[in-house]
Amino acid sequence: GSLGQALDIGVKVLSGGGTSLDAVEQVIRFLEDDPLFNAGRGAVFNAANEAAVAGKHLKDKGVTLFHTHFSSTVALFVSRIYGLAFSMTVHGPDEFVDARGFHMKEKLQQASAVVSISNFASSQIKRAALPEHWSKVCVIPLGVDPLQFQHPRVPAQPEDGDMFRLVTVGRLAPAKAQIVLIEA
Repeated sequence: GSLGQALDIGVKVLSGGGTSLDAVEQVIRFLEDDPLFNAGRGAVFNAANEAAVAGKHLKDKGVTLFHTHFSSTVALFVSRIYGLAFSMTVHGPDEFVDARGFHMKEKLQQASAVVSISNFASSQIKRAALPEHWSKVCVIPLGVDPLQFQHPRVPAQPEDGDMFRLVTVGRLAPAKAQIVLIEA
């Protein structure tokens, strides 16, 4: 069936020396055109199929540039398959643990711009990519200036023994390290 043919296409690309990205691209192209699988209309969801669905939708709407905040692998596939330009935001640390598996080099090559949330994140992005693409990386710090949100009756620093409240926004995932905040 369709999935067997798609698997054969991927194996052929990889056996011929192609990259995993090349294999995924060819498989998506096949599945998107396959009436039984119907990937171009959202039948199965994973990074490759999300790219087929998103890319077709964006192309049909006349979009030429899009930004991704969390799905940069999908964005890379959309860009390669549909020829759309994209920019992305990179937070870390997940992306830096396995920059090769995250395809950081390929993403920076393909992206129009990359937003980094810190100088450290910027350095890790650049570390994984070719220098000629470093100029695409810009730092837009992520954080809150507590002085901008100071309540007039609450001191900026609690005095010994005073209790204060802390608010954090983020996924409850080990990489977000909320436990470090609580223990501090």
